[in-house]
Amino acid sequence: EPRYILYMQLIINDMITLSVSVILFMFVYLLPNINVAICCIFIFIGSNVYKNTPLNLAGMAIERFVAVCYPLHHARICTVQNTKILIGIIWLVGAVPAVVDLLVVIILRPLSFFTSSRKCYHQNVFDFEYNIISHAVFNIGYMCLVWVLLFYTYFKVLFSAKAAASEPAQAQKARKTILLHGVQLLLCTLSLFTAVLDGALTSFFPYYRSIIYFCTFLLTSILPRL
Repeated sequence: EPRYILYMQLIINDMITLSVSVILFMFVYLLPNINVAICCIFIFIGSNVYKNTPLNLAGMAIERFVAVCYPLHHARICTVQNTKILIGIIWLVGAVPAVVDLLVVIILRPLSFFTSSRKCYHQNVFDFEYNIISHAVFNIGYMCLVWVLLFYTYFKVLFSAKAAASEPAQAQKARKTILLHGVQLLLCTLSLFTAVLDGALTSFFPYYRSIIYFCTFLLTSILPRL
């Protein structure tokens, strides 16, 4: 069924997110300076799968919304083929911010930059003002869009359940599912505050920078996936 395909896509996506996050974190400790081109590949993948998570949650909420509010059209709209197309769209839309970051660096940096070595984290490689602004805009934009979709689908399912008592159990289950997606999204939103949290804590405790980075990494990247 489409919802289980999307669920497996979410699990696989989070597995890739965790793997890439841990690899990048290990790079910072074990290989302080690595080739920028290799670093860009890892950051590109990490940025894409990170954006996919909220988009995937939105897709799962919409599928439940169609199942409860338009049950007669569910079999026609939510097919396996359409679900595959939706997953493709999720990956394409999720890749847009990383593509923008990469294009900015390719245009404004000399080619020798990609053969140099740097510490491998986003702010150190994509450090132009355009990158910082676009990164913030895309993150906030994606999260706001998904929050709006989750709120809309949740309340539509809630009202539909009250209006039609023929399938109360299914409507209640869908409502709980969308609410769970909201909790998942709330946890994913924590990663938006990583940079702010790191900056605030390191300003007070500059000698514990590595410990602070490690703890915020666990809090904002690992914990939400668990």
